[in-house]
Amino acid sequence: MSKQVIFSLIVLILFLTINTSYLWEDNSGVFAFVWGAFLMISFLIIGIIQLINIGIIIFKKKFEIKRILLNIFNIGLLTILFFNPNGIIKPKETREIFLEAFAEGAANCTTTLKLFKNNEFKELNICFGITSAKGTYRIENDTVFFDTKIIPKHSDRYFDFAVIKKTEKESEIIRFYENDSIGKKLRIKLK
Repeated sequence: MSKQVIFSLIVLILFLTINTSYLWEDNSGVFAFVWGAFLMISFLIIGIIQLINIGIIIFKKKFEIKRILLNIFNIGLLTILFFNPNGIIKPKETREIFLEAFAEGAANCTTTLKLFKNNEFKELNICFGITSAKGTYRIENDTVFFDTKIIPKHSDRYFDFAVIKKTEKESEIIRFYENDSIGKKLRIKLK
């Protein structure tokens, strides 16, 4: 296998890794930051090598069809990654959302809780890494009870229940552990 083919395979692996991030990023934790930095540095190094390859074709006049086609392939993938750094493949959520709540904390840390109409929930926390919780829920009056199947990484449990409070100004959902009296609030996004 030639160096050009190996380089094109590396570009393809980078492209596929970025475009399938939705499969692995939910519970990558602090590793998400390190992995993101690695991918960004990889992209820069690959971009520089690609510019060198273009220079070789132009200045050394190496007009081999295979070399030119592989370079066009690489440039195409790198261009797509440059304009879509989060990837072009993002599956749409097929489940219908019953309730969505959101909070933003210090350092732009965010928490998003989605309750789906099929009685499943997903909470995504992005703060120096990505963690998520998933499971099912049931509602009794204004209380949501969680049955967690996947707990957030670096945590031993998820909230036991939440209370939905609606006011004229804003609505919120406050999540509690079993013996908790303070809770953690999220603002409900109104549709």
